[in-house]
Amino acid sequence: MIRIVVIIALTFSLSSCSNKSDSILAVFKATDEGLIQSNSVISNSNTIIYHALDEKILKPQSAHQASVWQPKAILIKEKSAAIIRYLDSLIVVLKKVANLRLENMREVYNEEDVDAASRLFINNNTGDKLFEQLLKYKKDILAVDPELNKVFGSNSIIISREFEQSGAKQKDFTKTFFDGVQAVAAVAMLRKLENNVRVLENKFVTFCFNKIGSTDGEGFYTRIEPILALSSSYVKAGDKIEMYAGIGSFSLATKPVVYIGGKVIKPNDNGVVVYKFRALGKVGKNNLPVKIEFTLPNGKREFLDMKAEYTVAE
Repeated sequence: MIRIVVIIALTFSLSSCSNKSDSILAVFKATDEGLIQSNSVISNSNTIIYHALDEKILKPQSAHQASVWQPKAILIKEKSAAIIRYLDSLIVVLKKVANLRLENMREVYNEEDVDAASRLFINNNTGDKLFEQLLKYKKDILAVDPELNKVFGSNSIIISREFEQSGAKQKDFTKTFFDGVQAVAAVAMLRKLENNVRVLENKFVTFCFNKIGSTDGEGFYTRIEPILALSSSYVKAGDKIEMYAGIGSFSLATKPVVYIGGKVIKPNDNGVVVYKFRALGKVGKNNLPVKIEFTLPNGKREFLDMKAEYTVAE
């Protein structure tokens, strides 16, 4: 009777371990499938942003700002694509180490293999190399522009928040995530790292896109300048003076061309034309013709003809 109890208990114990192992395996497989879908969605979102950036650089009203931020986004795209290719190659190698093969026209591998990840990431020092590549990627994309580092420098997660905040070192990376884990768990971890990369890429290129702005919002008007003008700078005691004060938005994105007295005067870095001249001409009222050519939001070139009047005193 005792033997029967022991046998039953042992059989139940093995069955429980098997069920638990199967359950864990199913969780990792589901996680991997979910990450594949998530990565696909984020990738599609990034593609839409890149297309929108390409359109921005072709439109006259946004071309100036886009010429600054679109190349930065493309650089982020290239660096992200490189690290993702590396992660994908590791997934393929890991599956091969875990006996990747074709069964019924489907690729399968020994998902429960607990030695494959160790052989790849520990014995071949691949874990150390991966750790270095991840940190380099994060450093490189933060260095694309100082504003990116300012906004995202302290909250950009490339491995995991807990791991990075703990101050863990390179040797801890492989031991924590790849030492003695099932092959399917290691694959899921690599897929999660890819997910982290795609999330960072999405955040960064969205930031670049928003810096361009719309034609009637942030990014279209590139500089804000105070405007202060007096109706006259030469008066007698008791004369009335009119003052004009306010804030003006000046834009290089409209590609302004300013002609004063028939000469093209280039705007400064703030998009403002400053022109100094001597008051020549006969005593009394005089004027100086001013013509401004600029681009409307619809891309059409527009012209304004004005006259700057001034009076020469006796």
